[in-house]
Amino acid sequence: MSNQLNSRNYENLKLNTIIFENESHETCYPVFINRGLRELNYDDE
Repeated sequence: MSNQLNSRNYENLKLNTIIFENESHETCYPVFINRGLRELNYDDE
């Protein structure tokens, strides 16, 4: 999915792809929610 999104060259899209090792669909929710919130609040300027 990340390859497909990157191939569309959206102007303001900043995409990070992370594979959560040793996590399942049931256990990854807290991990990806936490990571997603940190990414949204990250200021790289």
